[in-house]
Amino acid sequence: YAALKSSGEVDSLTIDGFYSALGQRIITPEGEDKYKETDLKITDSDSETTKNAYYEKIKSIFQKYREEGMGDEIDILGEGLLDYSNTKQNTLKAGELLLISEAYTKFGEEIMQIEVPRLVRKQHLKLANGAHNLSTSVLNISKVINDPLVGLSGVSQYEEYSANFVSAVEEIETILGI
Repeated sequence: YAALKSSGEVDSLTIDGFYSALGQRIITPEGEDKYKETDLKITDSDSETTKNAYYEKIKSIFQKYREEGMGDEIDILGEGLLDYSNTKQNTLKAGELLLISEAYTKFGEEIMQIEVPRLVRKQHLKLANGAHNLSTSVLNISKVINDPLVGLSGVSQYEEYSANFVSAVEEIETILGI
């Protein structure tokens, strides 16, 4: 598309054909759950003390990886695409996106090591798998300029996976009464 546009050979028929072909090639596969309920360290206590300790631990882990860039991926992508659109220079900070992808992976691994109150086990699992799937989509997003199909697939995946991730957090907070 970029080559056609720069040569001035882009008309509505070409654009329609491009979007049709692109739509057929971009697939949003279901995220594969890495973690199963048997991987959880479930505590039988659902006391207020246990619930509060769990929530504080999750919050602390989240803050740790937030400081490593988790959550900044869309800003980085937007800046990189805007620069590329204006300058045709690849300024996308793919290295930063790779670090963010890794942060999501580590976040999921670390929260799987804590004790989980039985009443939030399903939501905790959803959160850990959401982090794993976000890691994959951010990794794909990092390739958007050099491999647009993989990158756009990552963007498509990201929308679904981030919604699941946020939903898991909201569900945990609701159940815990936070």
